[in-house]
Amino acid sequence: MKEDDLQKQLEDWEIDVPDDPHFRASVWREISIREKSSAIERFREILEKLLSVRVATPVAICAMFAILVAASLHGRHSREQTWDRLAMAYKSSIDPIFHTEVKSSSERH
Repeated sequence: MKEDDLQKQLEDWEIDVPDDPHFRASVWREISIREKSSAIERFREILEKLLSVRVATPVAICAMFAILVAASLHGRHSREQTWDRLAMAYKSSIDPIFHTEVKSSSERH
C-alpha cells in the first residue's frame, strides 16, 4: 500500500469526535512528568501501591500462612527425627548387638 493510499484510508476511517481542548496539553504534561521522574521515584510509587491496605493485607495473610505451613512441616520432620533417634538409643541400650548391626547395615548402603 502506498503512502497516499494509506492516508486516504485513514481519512475515511477518521471519526468525528469533538476535541478536548486540554487533551494534548495533559498528554504532554504527563509525558514530561514521567520523563523527569527517576527510577527511585517510580520504585517508591510501586512500593506505595504494594503497601496500600488493599494490597498489603492479602499479601501479609498469604505470607503468614506460608510461614505457618513451613513451620508445621519443619516441626513434624524434626519430631520424626527425634523419635527415630530415641527409638535407636532405646534399642541400643537393650540390645548392644542391634547397635552394631544397624551401623554395619548403614555402612553398606
